Amino acid sequence: MTPSTLMSLQTSDTSCEEAARVLGAHGGTVFWRVTLPIIRPGVIAGAVMAFIVSFDEAVISLFVAESGRPTLPVQVLRYVENSADAVVAALSVILILFSVVIVVIVERVVGLRNAL
Repeated sequence: MTPSTLMSLQTSDTSCEEAARVLGAHGGTVFWRVTLPIIRPGVIAGAVMAFIVSFDEAVISLFVAESGRPTLPVQVLRYVENSADAVVAALSVILILFSVVIVVIVERVVGLRNAL
């Protein structure tokens, strides 16, 4: 679990879950209809952060990647080993812009103050 997801679980109000159980809802129904909507901002923020951080882990990607389908960090690492031009710098700018766009979208949809 990411810290934002864990924090949203710890700070969520359990009285709504208890009320749903008292009214006859089963465990799965309580989770999907009560708990998940309450913690959704934290889950979305955690997923976005995990996605962005995953680009930074080239070493782990080297061990996890299949031989036929290397991941982007593995491809960048291999490219840097073999050549020295500005393609990696351009890709880095694109990834930074992509990360900023994702954060802005999460801010607009969920609100980072609510997610964290």
